[in-house]
Amino acid sequence: MSSHAFAYQQSDLSRLCADRSLQTAEMHATNDFYGQASLLKRYARLPAWYSLKGVVEHGVNLDDQMWSVDREANVPVIFSPSAWRAQVHRQLSGKPAVPIGFGYLYAKRLVESAWPTAAEPRGTVVFPCHSTHTISVSFNHDAFARELAALPPRFHPITACIYWKNYLEGEHHPYADQGMDVVTAGHIFDHDFMLRMHDICRRFRYATSNAVGTHVFMAVSSGCRFFYTDSSPLQWRVPDCEKASSAIGNELFEKRHRHSRSLFAKPVEEVTADQSRFVADLMGDAHVREPHVLARLLLRAELADKTGWRPDGAWSNPAFLQRRLARLQRLKRSVAKRLPWTRRPAA
Repeated sequence: MSSHAFAYQQSDLSRLCADRSLQTAEMHATNDFYGQASLLKRYARLPAWYSLKGVVEHGVNLDDQMWSVDREANVPVIFSPSAWRAQVHRQLSGKPAVPIGFGYLYAKRLVESAWPTAAEPRGTVVFPCHSTHTISVSFNHDAFARELAALPPRFHPITACIYWKNYLEGEHHPYADQGMDVVTAGHIFDHDFMLRMHDICRRFRYATSNAVGTHVFMAVSSGCRFFYTDSSPLQWRVPDCEKASSAIGNELFEKRHRHSRSLFAKPVEEVTADQSRFVADLMGDAHVREPHVLARLLLRAELADKTGWRPDGAWSNPAFLQRRLARLQRLKRSVAKRLPWTRRPAA
């Protein structure tokens, strides 16, 4: 039995981590990685079947790059977490970008309204560095788990939050073998991922990890006193198709990584002002909107999509028509392949 009473069955690892396909109404499907588009619509009281006409990034970025899948999306607007990130998006995509805050900030509001908790946060949640759906990472989990188990009594009980892919690869066992509870926020394609994540983080006084990542920002935003715990060196395996957009080796990423290592080098009893500012700036706390305002911003992109009017006052070819033309061209090619006079005789 878990040491904490979670609201979203986070201890049901086999069900939550089971691999699955992405089920989404989003025309730009990656908007719903970690359920971000779904929770934005839920918060803004828009129907689940509605498709956002803008890009939503699925993680907190420390670098000045943009994923090519997002940059090339045939939608008219980018919904950025912060003002700084919006500037990056404008420069790299040529599209208007509107800062609205990272989706996790809305997940916090949804969870607190549905599941208020009076329990005093206690213990430590650990986020072992995880692989992604395309990039793999390895390190000595057994030694890391022993290091965590040896933390002083004030950090106990310790719970390991395991990424879905790493659970499927059996990397949760070293933590369970050290007597830790093991939980998960779910699969990358789970619409409730961020809701579960906040419900996990809000129950712990401390959080730790052996690597920087979006989990650092989520944990601190939820009130955890975060600190780094070193493990054996991380071994990354990045496929060639991902190397161009990987943050590894990016100058700005490395600079902010070092800064985060300095800010969270050791445990503190209260989150410091510098730590809060670092997290809030990159998550875009200042740009979180009330439900009706967020709904208005999301629906304004619908106008841009249909008419070509942009939030920055300029005009462009309507993305709606561009998508229709692309579909017609694909249909034309498909039909042409089936016409008898276009078939080549067998050799």
